[in-house]
Amino acid sequence: MNVPEIITYSIVSKGTAVAFPGFGNYLPLYTGVQSITVSVRGGTGSVHLSTTAGYKTRYQSVNMADGQTVVLPNVARPEGTTRFLSFFSNTDGADYSVTILKY
Repeated sequence: MNVPEIITYSIVSKGTAVAFPGFGNYLPLYTGVQSITVSVRGGTGSVHLSTTAGYKTRYQSVNMADGQTVVLPNVARPEGTTRFLSFFSNTDGADYSVTILKY
């Protein structure tokens, strides 16, 4: 039986930037990602999935209200492709939480 790996990040926005420790504004997603859950407290913003580390290749965007938790669909990364997770914050000092479930 495979046990899932749970990867978590807690990030406080600085201006509009929400940087992942060690990765910058774009978190490369792993092969085997099954679920991504994100939440924001103390502000509003949006979460994005893209095929490159840039806004031009976004294929999914979800706006988030203060206190909202979102489970992102369509997060699987096919072998040989790249996927990135990023945020845009409308509020300086907002708390973002990310939980990634990977098999």
